[in-house]
Amino acid sequence: MLHHKAFIGIIGLIVLAILTSTSVKAGNDFIVVDLRTDIPMVPNYHDYQVWLASGGGPTGNNGQIFTNAWISVDLDDEPGLYGHKFSQVGIVAYNDGLHWFVYAEPGVTCYYGEPTYGNLGCQGEVGEFVDFGSFYKVELVTYSGEDFWTARVEDSQGVSRTVAKILSDSKNVYDIDVNMEEGWNTTTDPYEFGEFHMWHPQYNSWIDGFREWPFNNSSVNSLFAAPAAICPQHYGARINMADDPRYWAAGSGGSICNAIMFPANKVFLPSIMNE
Repeated sequence: MLHHKAFIGIIGLIVLAILTSTSVKAGNDFIVVDLRTDIPMVPNYHDYQVWLASGGGPTGNNGQIFTNAWISVDLDDEPGLYGHKFSQVGIVAYNDGLHWFVYAEPGVTCYYGEPTYGNLGCQGEVGEFVDFGSFYKVELVTYSGEDFWTARVEDSQGVSRTVAKILSDSKNVYDIDVNMEEGWNTTTDPYEFGEFHMWHPQYNSWIDGFREWPFNNSSVNSLFAAPAAICPQHYGARINMADDPRYWAAGSGGSICNAIMFPANKVFLPSIMNE
């Protein structure tokens, strides 16, 4: 089995993000893994983590175009701008290298990095805590009695750094995703390079520690592309990496556009689209 700290460059996949995240842009592409939240213990336990790695990012000369990967939570379900209180932590690649980032619609207080994204986020310098070719754990958590959420990023020594506070006291979690995204600020989509690996999303039981995400049930734990037309011509996914149903990749070169993840019987039901 491939150890999650020993990254091996493989053709990347894309994971869908529910909302836009970083920098000013004209559009976004996503490969999404929408994690199941229909089991009460998942949305009620308020502590979620996943390991992310990048095998490379944009190579063009536009410093505003990015590719990224992240875990996110929706802390509300109201309509309108910022109605979902979408909040995310992850890694983002620009043409200058790899950064960690936090973005949250309720607003943030940065403990590391610089305020960015209209003061709704924070971003580290290139090489601060993260770099290409290694897995890093990212986490979103709120504790009993707190009126905020905490975003953490693991550094190269395996130390989890509290990088930002998310200014929401919500204990309601409506959606949780692990996604890959491309964002651009040009008139046409450049489909910039992005290769991200995702390993073992988990939730904290507060009894016996972190547990693996629950197995699928029919259509939950679903992987899909948005917009659908990007896959597989530009972005897609590879699943069951290293024969591990909880390890997948998303981004440039992937061919799987739809799948049910974490099947109880370890038999995947992918839809590979070539048209």
